[in-house]
Amino acid sequence: MSIYPCDVHHSRVVGPLSAAYFGLLRGADRSGRKLRLCSTCLDAILTSDGSHWASIDGDGQSQDFDVCTACQANVQPPEVAYPLFVTVYRKGSDRVDYYGNYCQSCAERLVERYALT
Repeated sequence: MSIYPCDVHHSRVVGPLSAAYFGLLRGADRSGRKLRLCSTCLDAILTSDGSHWASIDGDGQSQDFDVCTACQANVQPPEVAYPLFVTVYRKGSDRVDYYGNYCQSCAERLVERYALT
C-alpha cells in the first residue's frame, strides 16, 4: 500500500506511486507542481494531454515553437506561446521529459486542471 494517496483520485493504492513534475513558463512567472500518481492516473494524463507532448531526447529536439500543443492554433506575435515542461518518473522506468507549447487560453486550462501554482 502506498504511503501517500494519488493526487488525482485521492486514494492510496497497492504498490508504489509514480511522479510527474509540471513546469509552465508564463513570461517571468513559473507555475509548477509535483503530482504523485498511480499508474492508472499517470496513463490517463499521458493519453489525454500527454499525447500531444513531444518527448525531449538527449539532443534537446522538440516540436514547433509557434503552434499550440492543445488546440493547434498558430501563436504569432504579439501573442506569446507558453512552454510546458513535464518530467515523469514511472516506477521501474527511466526518467522521461516532455515538452509542449500552449496559447494563453490553453495554458490557463492547464493551470486549472493540474492546480499549478
